[in-house]
Amino acid sequence: AILRVHLAEYERRPEHGALALDLLDAALEADPGSAVAWTLRGSLHLRAGRLDEAARDLAVAADAAPTCAQVAFYEGLLRAARSEAAAAVLAAFQRATELDFSAWEDDGWDASIYPE
Repeated sequence: AILRVHLAEYERRPEHGALALDLLDAALEADPGSAVAWTLRGSLHLRAGRLDEAARDLAVAADAAPTCAQVAFYEGLLRAARSEAAAAVLAAFQRATELDFSAWEDDGWDASIYPE
């Protein structure tokens, strides 16, 4: 599932998104408390423009792992996609940074893969 999410999100190969969602649904059926699976599924819903579904999945992920930096990052993307106030978007990204989200510090990181 993680590989399919990667291909759908980072390699811009959306055809892998549906299969990734199926795999994540199965993973959540086996382990409904998996913050990783909820986060990944939320990110796929976000990428597909299904913002309500993304919000629900990310809320469950945040409850399961309240200090997960990736959840805070995707919450920032969700807020941006919903055209929320810039301060709200920035607050989510600041929280992600405080929780040690540092992907944007990597040499190959490219913000253009996040159209939100």
